[in-house]
Amino acid sequence: MAHYYENIETVESRSLFIDTLSDVSTVMTRYGIYAHIGYGSIEKLFDEFKHQDLPARTFAKRYLRTIH
Repeated sequence: MAHYYENIETVESRSLFIDTLSDVSTVMTRYGIYAHIGYGSIEKLFDEFKHQDLPARTFAKRYLRTIH
């Protein structure tokens, strides 16, 4: 059962990360994140995000500054 809850937490965390990344992208560039990078790249970013001690919004802003 613990494995099930870990999967739910990961899915929820990924969804919140993608929503935050998209929101920040829209504010900074007027385009959603998928206009800049593909789904596979977003998955890699999520993996990077998980290993850092930053809020999602801060991580997203830092990333978007590197591509613009």
